[in-house]
Amino acid sequence: MTPVPGTKWLLSIYARVVASRLDETKARITSIFGSILKMDSTKKVIKKLAGAAAGTAAWVTNVGNEHGQILISVLTAAEGAGLHPMATGLMRRYRDASVSPPLVLYVDRDCCSHGGPCKVSLLFNQWDQLVVRLDVWHLMRRFAAGVTTESHPLYSLFMARLSFCIFEWDQGDVARLRQAKAGEAGNDPRGSGYGKIPLKELARHCRRRTRGAEETGRLIDEMLEAFGDATDTMGIPLLGRAKIQEIWKTQRRHLHCIQDPPGVHLYMQTGQLVKGGITLPVFRCGRGSTSLESFHLHLDRFIPGKGAQKPVLCDLCCAREWVALHFYLCVSLSLSLTHRVFQALQPARPTFRPICWKAWHGGTRTVRQKQWRKETVISSATVANSSTPSTS
Repeated sequence: MTPVPGTKWLLSIYARVVASRLDETKARITSIFGSILKMDSTKKVIKKLAGAAAGTAAWVTNVGNEHGQILISVLTAAEGAGLHPMATGLMRRYRDASVSPPLVLYVDRDCCSHGGPCKVSLLFNQWDQLVVRLDVWHLMRRFAAGVTTESHPLYSLFMARLSFCIFEWDQGDVARLRQAKAGEAGNDPRGSGYGKIPLKELARHCRRRTRGAEETGRLIDEMLEAFGDATDTMGIPLLGRAKIQEIWKTQRRHLHCIQDPPGVHLYMQTGQLVKGGITLPVFRCGRGSTSLESFHLHLDRFIPGKGAQKPVLCDLCCAREWVALHFYLCVSLSLSLTHRVFQALQPARPTFRPICWKAWHGGTRTVRQKQWRKETVISSATVANSSTPSTS
């Protein structure tokens, strides 16, 4: 009986296949640009290194654009000074391709300084018009450190109120969505508030903007005063008074760093849906670095091996560990770009994915999903039949 190939053999063949098309993969990755960039780092992938490469890197830093595509991914020993070669190469890519420099860069740290330009601006010193902004999610996570426990019943309400202090919905988009929802239900649009509209649906069809540093500071002051003595039914306080005040004192100077840059369009329309007889646009937001967080999760799942187990990268017999990780990063970036292109070509669905398994098999959502799929199959079959010559 022929023995089944083992892990080492399969990985070595996979590495040879990737190496045979490495130039094409690199050319595809380095052809991506953007006007709104995001930069973030993670330590998850570093745990995959083993053998002689273990401990030689501390961070994996990625730069993405407003479409969710990844421009570059590097391994460094530090987040600051170790990124100079990456920044130099990225600026040279824009210059050689004669592409206009990006307008905004979202980061999770080093967004401002007490005097002079910040560290990130010095890192990309050839882009004079680049505006550096702090990712709002990272700022909100800093406030979450002042909560006694994230399992507190008032934690979700506190974070929702914090988001309300920073953002406001576009009233024109909200009014149009309210009218569409009322048309679906057959009600008067003036009697239905958007509080009952799911948040995902609001984010899909409505745009948000920041309130301004002064108004945000005033609202956060009022929020902290209101939640200062809040407790649950057992008397456990939501906030540590001294700790949250210290956090607010430190983070107040970053309110200007989270504001939307003037004159920059952070939303793009990717499609449209018809609800209640009204055509609703489908928006994609380029603000923040959320897309990089999802890419970090993709990297962690795509590259084999875990920190608690023996990493698979040390089993490669045809390449060293650094070369193996280099191959995995290139393939992961290429697959991510393919997935983004596939998403852009897909038609917009009339409903959202159900939130539970039961909702998938029963209810109005299932009927709409099945009807949409049936119409898609019928239209595809009609096109196929019309293109097939008759046999009569």
